[in-house]
Amino acid sequence: MVREVLAGASTFITMAYLFILYPSLLSEAGFPFEAAFNATILVSIASTLAVGLYARFPVAVAPGLAVGAYLVYSVILDGNTPKDGALGMVFWVGFALFFLSLCKARQKIIHTMPVTIRNAAIGGMGLFLICIAAKDLGLINKGSQGIFAFHTFGTIEQGVAAFGLAIFWILHFFQSRFAFIASVACSFALSIGLGLTHIDKWIDLPSLQHLFLTTPNLTFPLQTNCMEALLTMLLIALFDTSASLIALGQYGGHMNQQGQVQGIDKIVLVDSVGSMTGSFFGTGTVTFLLESIAGLKAGGRGPWTAITIAALSTGSLFLYPLLATIPHYATSFLLVAIGGFMLGACRQIPWRKWSDALPAAAILITIPLTFSIYKGLAAGFVLFVLCKTMAQEKDALHPLVIGLSTLFIFHYFIF
Repeated sequence: MVREVLAGASTFITMAYLFILYPSLLSEAGFPFEAAFNATILVSIASTLAVGLYARFPVAVAPGLAVGAYLVYSVILDGNTPKDGALGMVFWVGFALFFLSLCKARQKIIHTMPVTIRNAAIGGMGLFLICIAAKDLGLINKGSQGIFAFHTFGTIEQGVAAFGLAIFWILHFFQSRFAFIASVACSFALSIGLGLTHIDKWIDLPSLQHLFLTTPNLTFPLQTNCMEALLTMLLIALFDTSASLIALGQYGGHMNQQGQVQGIDKIVLVDSVGSMTGSFFGTGTVTFLLESIAGLKAGGRGPWTAITIAALSTGSLFLYPLLATIPHYATSFLLVAIGGFMLGACRQIPWRKWSDALPAAAILITIPLTFSIYKGLAAGFVLFVLCKTMAQEKDALHPLVIGLSTLFIFHYFIF
């Protein structure tokens, strides 16, 4: 019980930045920040409780940044789509995921994903998290051509993050379950001591006025000119959640001897229902947070981990002033640690076999460079089929893998 609570607290501390970042993202599309803050947390609470109590999976479920960013920048802002129409699209994407889950098509996609692509995706997502942390710390920045370049080194904030990371690795070396919590506490305390941040107010009553940001227009997405955005959003949500679920299943010991995620039939229903629910609150589709690896590393294995995450998330409704004062560099170093753990999956890739090495390398390069798990998996799937065909290893090609590669090519050239 104590271990589960510590694990849930570790995950919450690692993911808490999302409760500030995601509402900020929605606010760029014109949603009120405070209402978006409350909506994000309430959707996270409901989805995380569901995955813990119904599926007994010890992870956090919350609105995903991948679909959220596409929804805001490509659909609402660039596509001039009204907010209620965009949320209607979120509902139908969630419904499609729910239908695919009931038909067990999602489960089939996840379980037939080649081992090479699985391990490369986990490693690529690890690099993705490290790049996110480096960007937050100002170490890298996007250039005019979209390529990341080195930016600033030696700032005080980076020093605080390095201090927190050092504390974490020392505690982790001695197998302390307090590694995640203690390292964040130490870095936050140091930032206060250096005068980089200060706390004016700890607690405030949440305002639930205008909680439902806008009612989704369920008929708008049925127009033909929305098919491109609908398909893109569905593919991003489908493969983002699939890759995350595989990674969390491996780190949480939820894989059976056949390499399949245990209890997957219940797990995939949670995020699809959560996505449909989120559309009525004003958020995008939900996903299984990779930050949950913090709790899995701390020993989280049962439903109490998810219950603890939900309970602390509920408390964050009242602790908004405190959460807002925690600087990003006091927590972002944990993304580096988690990313380092995930890179360990690359050891299981048969690098001496070129038909496996090339698609794996494509995934590892594409995901962090494009900041897109979906694009990395698309490149990996297509190259995997080409390489295995050229190497005359057709036994390694499941018909579903060929079909998914064809879908990726179709989506790229048609849309």
